[in-house]
Formats: sequence, structure tokens, C-alpha cells
Amino acid sequence: LSRWKLHPGDCYLLSFSYGFSELSNYSPQILSAGFRCLDLFAHEYQHLFQNFHQFMTSGHAESFITKLPLARGTRDHHDVLATLHIEFDQETPVSTSICMLPITPKNLNSANMQ
Repeated sequence: LSRWKLHPGDCYLLSFSYGFSELSNYSPQILSAGFRCLDLFAHEYQHLFQNFHQFMTSGHAESFITKLPLARGTRDHHDVLATLHIEFDQETPVSTSICMLPITPKNLNSANMQ
């Protein structure tokens, strides 16, 4: 679980669980030092971040589920199923809470996401 502050063009990590640190394979020290949403996107997928960010900040959705290519601290990437809840202040998206589940063959079949 992680919580992010939305800013124009990016978002910054506000808080995170031990599970998020384990999943991302980044140390708590790195995650606490201005970690950005863009840092979670594998390099070859960073061109998709702008559309992802625009949708998060559009105000058209309060929550959604998406598949993300999570860039890990080991420089590899792992696809995750991300559930996002957008928080608003006077109808303006200001932050999001994200719960991520690694996509494995077992949960891929049960979620019917082939």
C-alpha cells in the first residue's frame, strides 16, 4: 500500500507500507527521499506515464484498476495489478492511495486477465 501526492506532471510518495517496500525492492530510505511515480515505471514504459498521470488527475474517476509494469530496485520489472483510489479537495484530485498485487500465473487465471 502506498499514498502519493499528485503534482502537475508527476506525483510524490507520501507514505508506504513494508509490503510496498518489499514489492518495489527499494529501501525505506530511498522511498522516503522524494520518490516519484515516474520512478515506478520501467524505463521502456515511461512514455506511458503521461497518459496514466493525466487520467489520475482528470477528475473523471474516483477509483480504478490497471495493470502496471512496476520498475523494481533490482532494475527488473514486474507486472502488477494496481487498485487506485483518488482523493479530492474541492473537486480537485490531490492524492491517491495505491494497492498493488504482483501478477502471477495463478492470480492471472483467477482474474481472467489473459
